[in-house]
Amino acid sequence: MNKTYLLCRAPAEQGPFGFGAAIIACALVLACALVLQSPPAAAGYYEQGKLVGSTTTGPATQGASVSLSADGNTLIVGGPYDDRLYPNNNNNDTPYFVGAAWIFTRSDGVWAPMEPAKLVGTSAAIIGYYGSGQGTSVAMSGDGFTALVGGSNDGVWGGDRNDSYTLGAAWVWTRGTGDVWSQQAKLVDSTANSSSVFYLLGSSVALSFDGNTALVGELASNNGPGGAWVFTRTGSTWVQGQWLSDPNASANSNYGAAVALSSDGQTAILGGSGDNTAVVFTRSGNNWSLKAKLVPTDASGNPGFGKSVALSGIGQTALVGGQFDNFYLGAAWVFTPERGQLGPAGLEACRRQ
Repeated sequence: MNKTYLLCRAPAEQGPFGFGAAIIACALVLACALVLQSPPAAAGYYEQGKLVGSTTTGPATQGASVSLSADGNTLIVGGPYDDRLYPNNNNNDTPYFVGAAWIFTRSDGVWAPMEPAKLVGTSAAIIGYYGSGQGTSVAMSGDGFTALVGGSNDGVWGGDRNDSYTLGAAWVWTRGTGDVWSQQAKLVDSTANSSSVFYLLGSSVALSFDGNTALVGELASNNGPGGAWVFTRTGSTWVQGQWLSDPNASANSNYGAAVALSSDGQTAILGGSGDNTAVVFTRSGNNWSLKAKLVPTDASGNPGFGKSVALSGIGQTALVGGQFDNFYLGAAWVFTPERGQLGPAGLEACRRQ
């Protein structure tokens, strides 16, 4: 098999390539987001705008996560370190962060913030040792009318670090009358308990095109191997569905750190960089089944394969990043169905496109 390398012409200090496979490009984010657009009949991209959300509190780290609608006219930017607070109002304690997200829209080539100016989900456990961390991950539906904001550190403060637990959560926002966004739901893992463990729901998030299916990564899952929960929406009501993970995963597989959905919400992929694997699931009705386990056949060293993942709109091409491959040079592997097989069960690494 041939390895398809997607190399980045960035300075070495920007880190190994493969960290964000959902966007096949290189981006240096410094508390902002840069919008790049390809002009007609010209090669490459030019900068269309630098977006910085208003009403920030402290070093918000805007740009830690980003997502676009399918037409590119609506985007969301996460800033998980916005609004720094201190336990017991003691500045000598380790701070925690509420986090936030900002949504922008484009009209006639001009980008403008949407209302409200800053999205901060309610019912957040901001009195937790780790804070809420909203904006750790973000997703925008393809139609641009639903946004999902992960806050993997949302949890409960028990008085000290050893008596606290981090459940995580994800907040759903919808675009309504007058293009104003409002919170529709807070998604939580109803199976999580209150013992001193980590779950980290919201470590990664993904949405289908219509926004009615959400995939929310849960990196620790009761101090376990991790995975992702499927949530579905009917009307305005969200229901927690099936748990997706590799049944043979090791305790440190890190499934749930990276997830992606096809546009129709029928195919899902989860990266497990601790095991150097990724798993593909497909849906029939409300039931999901494991269809493929992706493993690089030509990795060099311990590649961290599965650190980032992406799916094409119809779920027939998968992209998996491995930032540590070949002594941190990094690589990304492309998977496509074998000839004669239309479903992801035939995904085979790694065919150069």
